[in-house]
Amino acid sequence: MNNFPHLTEEFLQEEYHNKRKTTTQIAKEHGCTCQTIGDRMRRFGVKARNRSEALKGRKGHTYTEEEKKRKSVNQPKLYGARNPQWKGGVQRRKEGYIMIKAPHRESSNSKGYIMEHRLVMEDHLGRLLLSKEVVHHINEIRDDNRIENLQLFPNRGIHSAFHTKLNKLRKLKIARDTALMILKICVKQVCAGKLEPGSIKSNMLALAEHYKATKKTLLE
Repeated sequence: MNNFPHLTEEFLQEEYHNKRKTTTQIAKEHGCTCQTIGDRMRRFGVKARNRSEALKGRKGHTYTEEEKKRKSVNQPKLYGARNPQWKGGVQRRKEGYIMIKAPHRESSNSKGYIMEHRLVMEDHLGRLLLSKEVVHHINEIRDDNRIENLQLFPNRGIHSAFHTKLNKLRKLKIARDTALMILKICVKQVCAGKLEPGSIKSNMLALAEHYKATKKTLLE
């Protein structure tokens, strides 16, 4: 028994593809369920839109040309401080750096922004920075752009070499601190009578292995 004789193949093609209505809209307009519309479409071989086709040109509401024209006249695009999303010309990049809106600067990018740490260094030196020059954050906090926290390197190679040396020194300090901690443990054990003075070296090596310190560092 056909309860909805008007749901023919031609009708569904017109409503679904030509008028780009959804199955929910068609079902609501004709007093049936979405399942009924889906069953009829499969029966007649009316191809359903995939997700990208369904969303194409739609953002919740499809505007007519007249609505688009009226919207563009009544709601012009707002730039800078007039835009409610304006953040005072300050942006934070995902790496942690701060960008400042300074379109009058020759060193700003195509959107008129410049890294704040480079801007501070330029103001301090009274000149534009060369593109190859690198501004280093001494405490490695990328949004701490006080001039006393900034150091200028002539190029990326020297900056990278500085970081390599800095990392080596940090590892050495960690190793030294570990060795000192192990020595203190052994001394406490000797003072408590739990360790013979002559066995300090062997116990230190055992502790070094436990704390992953190198024997060379420990015995220096």
